[in-house]
Amino acid sequence: MNVLRYERDGQILDFEKALDCFRSAMCQPNASSVDQLTAGATMLQNCLTHSHWQDAFEAAEFVFERISNLALRSLDNEDKQHLLGLMAEVASDDVAAALFANKGCLAALNLLEQGRGVLAESIEAMRVDIMQLQEQYPDMAQEFVRLRDELEGAAPDSDDEEGISRSDQRYKTGKEFDKLIGDIRALPEVSSFLGPPSEAEIQDAAKDGPLVIINVSKYRCDALLVAVENTLGQRPLRFATQERGELRELCGSMELTPVEPIREKERLKECLQLCKIFHFAGHCSTNYHNPLNSHLFLDDGDANPLRVSDLLDINLHKSSPFLAYLSACGTGQILDETFIDESIHLISACQLAGFRHVIGTLWDVEDGFCVKVAKITYKEIGDGKMSDESVSRGLHKASRKLRDDTLGDLREFRKAGRQSRSDRTLDGGVTNMRDDGRGGLSRKPKFVDSDDEDDLETGLLDWVPYVHFGV
Repeated sequence: MNVLRYERDGQILDFEKALDCFRSAMCQPNASSVDQLTAGATMLQNCLTHSHWQDAFEAAEFVFERISNLALRSLDNEDKQHLLGLMAEVASDDVAAALFANKGCLAALNLLEQGRGVLAESIEAMRVDIMQLQEQYPDMAQEFVRLRDELEGAAPDSDDEEGISRSDQRYKTGKEFDKLIGDIRALPEVSSFLGPPSEAEIQDAAKDGPLVIINVSKYRCDALLVAVENTLGQRPLRFATQERGELRELCGSMELTPVEPIREKERLKECLQLCKIFHFAGHCSTNYHNPLNSHLFLDDGDANPLRVSDLLDINLHKSSPFLAYLSACGTGQILDETFIDESIHLISACQLAGFRHVIGTLWDVEDGFCVKVAKITYKEIGDGKMSDESVSRGLHKASRKLRDDTLGDLREFRKAGRQSRSDRTLDGGVTNMRDDGRGGLSRKPKFVDSDDEDDLETGLLDWVPYVHFGV
């Protein structure tokens, strides 16, 4: 009511009363962390809407403090996702508050690092390398491993007395684990343990070129500078077999032995424990309502696919495989903006599982173009002796090559006075699908009896959606 009166009458006293109410709710000792968090997020949004920058930053700091008290580590991944979904866009708004309040880029970046990917951080903490901690503080390291191993076990899935007791114990263990991390950070030389990067670390990361971190909020937008070819029920991918063949040849020059396992989930999960590179060429499905259910289609179609949740349950950090290349549509796509800050998709799942690098796509990709991108990228990776830099350089080189080829074709057609490319019109209609690798079906799954098989994109931006996550 106080906010509404302020909006109607413009009396600052009404807004100050509203802030007092928000602060009271935020500090209410009998309120749950979720209720306190909701009060803080509401205060943040109102302060940003009405340009009260310092109060907005106060609320932003409170929100992050409360997020750390949610004991997320005691929950399973699905419950974490639901809880964090309630806080959609808070991280981006917190960064906006820091910048409006002139707190500087480092403060804004720290908020962003802590507020995005909270689910991912809770998983990553279970798999972090603690060698430095073991060398300097062996007792702390031993306690960390004990609590971590307890939390790594499956969460209780029953509501009987035993299940409730196990849930209570898991909650207590999660609180102990968070307290231990706080105690470790209070020690010399490990103060940044599982924390956001320091200013020196950020500057070091930018030594080979500037870092650009995009933050989009409804209040402001800033750039901070520092091969399954045949799937049950889906269209055949005629170029997936060609892609597999091209890569089989390249493996020899990279001193890699290609293995083509049975395309069934449990067998595939076993092979992931042993591989250096995992290349998937096939169909992918992005789940709108639950990103944890986004998946890669295998031989049995929708019956038993490889889901994000399956990948999050895999721990490959000991073997640390070099690359997961997901040559399918939208492997980095999030359809529900509720989870945009959590970045829950197939690319991030592979990264959290332990892959050092992951290549994927943000939206639909053409079947034929996938072959070209993969061939150029792997050629560069091989020439670069599988260095970290060779992955991003290879994808960059492939994207530029396809961009130049596409624009070159367009210039030729315009010069010839024609409106369409030889394989499809610029407005998306198909005149003829060539077999030279430029045309082809999208790797986005569609039912085989669909009536819109000719509804293809123009292809002028086929080079755009490829992305690299990693070192």
